[in-house]
Amino acid sequence: MQARKVKNEFNRKSNKSMIDKSIARINDPLKLINKITANLNDTQSQGLMITKQWNLNSTIAHLIGWADQFKNEIDFLLTNGDKQFPWEISAVDNWSAFNDNNVKKLNKSSLKNLLKTFEDINDQITRMLEENQENGKLLTKHEIKYYGKFSPINILQMIKMKAYHEMEHITQIQEKIEAKN
Repeated sequence: MQARKVKNEFNRKSNKSMIDKSIARINDPLKLINKITANLNDTQSQGLMITKQWNLNSTIAHLIGWADQFKNEIDFLLTNGDKQFPWEISAVDNWSAFNDNNVKKLNKSSLKNLLKTFEDINDQITRMLEENQENGKLLTKHEIKYYGKFSPINILQMIKMKAYHEMEHITQIQEKIEAKN
């Protein structure tokens, strides 16, 4: 009986550690983007091209769209268990329509408002993680079509993928800002 208690305590601490790492993964990209854009005004952020088609604000709008998508997925999975998330993109779509819609929705927003929106979404995701850290739902595997080779996936793995995606774009942003200076 004592061995089972030790194992359960180990698993609880291990899960808490994974959740703490996931919360850091949510917050670290946002901290970095706040730091590297701190000295930019709206004219500069709108004029700084990160890719051929997106300026800094558009790139952050893209990140917000995906962060909001993740938030909606996590909320759905926590609420509905193992039901499949109703994703609207077909297998043949290359994400461009989804990305274009997100950028279009937020493209006119100021840099400050974009960063605040990004922070608000991340805060909502963090609350969901904290509220569900004891019930095992964060580790339940879910089949999500567009994750392809990564599916089935649990929520903590989704957070890791979210952070990786954000860091890819934040690296692009940082390189463009450094090249300007």
